[in-house]
Amino acid sequence: MDMKTLTSFKGFQVEKVLGDDSLTKHVAVLGRFEGCEGQAIVKVSRRHFASDSIPRLLSDETKTVLHFENDIYTKFDANVPSDLAEVTVDVVYPASAKHIAKATDQEFVMIRESPELYAEVTKAYIESLPSSSIQWVYNILEKKAETERLLFEDPDPDTGFMMHPDLKWDQVQLTSLYCLVICHRRDIKSLRDLNSEHLPLLRNIRSKAVAAIQERYGIGEEKLRIFVHYQPTYYHFHALSAN
Repeated sequence: MDMKTLTSFKGFQVEKVLGDDSLTKHVAVLGRFEGCEGQAIVKVSRRHFASDSIPRLLSDETKTVLHFENDIYTKFDANVPSDLAEVTVDVVYPASAKHIAKATDQEFVMIRESPELYAEVTKAYIESLPSSSIQWVYNILEKKAETERLLFEDPDPDTGFMMHPDLKWDQVQLTSLYCLVICHRRDIKSLRDLNSEHLPLLRNIRSKAVAAIQERYGIGEEKLRIFVHYQPTYYHFHALSAN
């Protein structure tokens, strides 16, 4: 099934709710498209309210029902105009067991990863992953996908990178800006691989990503964070920029 041709979810069969996050206002569902092999993950998220929609949102078009009242504090349930209640939908199809595990609510614990534990467990796990697990990253780097979303590129093979808006960001609310920086080098899997040799790469990301964001969105360096996750969600070195 070609996802680009999807116009509705008619016939979609819901099998299980994988995750429901009240903080980020999203739900992840596992299911199947009618007549198609394999499972799909559908993530539905509420959009941010656009500032120009507020007058309509707080008008007679919004109907309220009292939930509770306590002194000066009152809470209502409300039905808003349907066009102001839009959601974004992300689809992973076909979804592998790894995708399903990632989308499923899990209990998190803190561990101290020693060099020995990294070598015996983490590194062994990374090396067991097929290159196809990050084919989507290579598609971006080779400009086979998401070229229309490219914000900035430094093509240098050693210190260069590409920057795109992260899928978590709606590209509307600058207060929630979230950009993905993917380096061109393919020999760096995670933070654990970095050493002094990589300082030019890191410094280049910091200076040029900040400059590109400031030029495009008018957000200054003093309002930006550039950071990496460990453990990352995928093992090709990347950074994130947010304000």
